Amino acid sequence: MEAIARRVRVDLTVGPARKAGLRCLITRLLSLVEPDRLAMDIPRDRGRKVHLANETELGLFFSLGGYRMQTRTKVVDHCQLALRPGHRVDSLVVGRPEKLLTSNRRRSVRHQVDPSRYVAALLWEAEALSDGRGGPASTGWLVNVSAGGLGIHVKAPLPVEAGEEMVVRLKEIGAGECRLFRATLKHCTANADGMYTAGLGDVVELGPGQAIAMIETILAGGE
Repeated sequence: MEAIARRVRVDLTVGPARKAGLRCLITRLLSLVEPDRLAMDIPRDRGRKVHLANETELGLFFSLGGYRMQTRTKVVDHCQLALRPGHRVDSLVVGRPEKLLTSNRRRSVRHQVDPSRYVAALLWEAEALSDGRGGPASTGWLVNVSAGGLGIHVKAPLPVEAGEEMVVRLKEIGAGECRLFRATLKHCTANADGMYTAGLGDVVELGPGQAIAMIETILAGGE
């Protein structure tokens, strides 16, 4: 099991959840060192090792068996880990996560959006719109679509947790009309370039009658 884990890339975000501008690093799982602790390779930024102090908050993101998984933890220690007799490596020790979120295994083909067709996206917390609170939108652009799914690049983590519902407005530049959808956030994953990819599933387009109340809330609160 550890041999398999060592081939899995793990992306880290450094800082509290939902904070904009989180640093993104790359590492890999090395071993379970205690029942409640995991040893990881020293994270790297563009190939250079990065020291993280104890108690640093981390977001962990990795893919395994067709699933995209994410969780949060903290740095608890540093150690010299014996991978095999006579061979020790510097490692980062983190707390074993209590909860692991996973997006569903992909059941349909993902189609990339032609970069020349810039489709702007605005995203709101569905609950805030339903109760009339509105609020500022998260901004981004559409990068891929699948049956019942959307992939959107955003500049900062979304203000909702995986499993919560969002309202998404899509508008292609130059087009006269926009389209409004309700969807469930499956994950919001940090990318190496500092951006984030939001994966949304269970997508349902809102018709004129369904969308009018939400549009009024959006207009009242501003974009």
